[in-house]
Amino acid sequence: MVISRTPRLHLTGVRALATWLAMLGSVAPSLAAGIACRRWFSPYRFRLPPRERVWLNAAQREYVSSLDNGMVALYRWGHKGPRVLLMHGWNGRATQLCCFIEPLLQAGYQVIAFDAPAHGHSPGKHTDLIEIAHALRSVSVRFGPFEGIVAHSFGMAVTAYALRHLGVAAFRVIGISPPGRMPYLFNSFCDLLHLPYRARAAFEERVKERFGADVWEQLSPEVNVELLDNIPALLIHDNDDREVTPSQAEILHQAWPGSHLLRTDGLGHRRILRDPAVIAHTVRFFQRGEVPADVE
Repeated sequence: MVISRTPRLHLTGVRALATWLAMLGSVAPSLAAGIACRRWFSPYRFRLPPRERVWLNAAQREYVSSLDNGMVALYRWGHKGPRVLLMHGWNGRATQLCCFIEPLLQAGYQVIAFDAPAHGHSPGKHTDLIEIAHALRSVSVRFGPFEGIVAHSFGMAVTAYALRHLGVAAFRVIGISPPGRMPYLFNSFCDLLHLPYRARAAFEERVKERFGADVWEQLSPEVNVELLDNIPALLIHDNDDREVTPSQAEILHQAWPGSHLLRTDGLGHRRILRDPAVIAHTVRFFQRGEVPADVE
């Protein structure tokens, strides 16, 4: 599978789509809602930078069966020790968290990761949180329980759902740049597309028809972590994150009993995944349950 789209092209396409939907939504809200809904469930695939290709080539690679006979690309590094799962976010891929691999291997862990359906080298063009969570469950059946899970952004929403509803087990969780509420993600997407009110309402109705009237409660991390008081968590969020506002991590922290919140500066939404201090905090948290002195 060729991964060819670049962030710049992606943003150009989003701007063009937003301009068009803003006009269409004012005269044909139902039609605009249908287009927005298809876009909502259709992730982009981005070109891998060289640092990720190195780890992709070093991995033991296979495909694992998931929900409805689907397949996801799975990657393994290391042969001995407890297993840590890396869970990427929307529009991401397994190797996006590659900077965690070597430090975890050096600490004695095996590292497991997979490309979510319709992401990376996994097949498909459309997916959703529940489908990705079932893929996580399939990986967990093979390789769990996990000593720890490192989940980025939307991957934390997937992880929270899988831990609460699908029997996935982990002794500790690191949530990086996590969302707290699904309505926040929905509204942010609608704002990005400049959807007028009537088109937005019609779009939300389509989502509720697909998942049920309680979709926001069913999928929201804030709700799903309330009963995870037996799983220690360290949430890490940058104050300069422009994709998921830092207040979302605060919401998740308040809902998750026993969680800790670490704030960083100047790392944004993705560079935080390559920060040596963040990675070192992750390893120490998995090894000894140690949290930084300045956590909330």
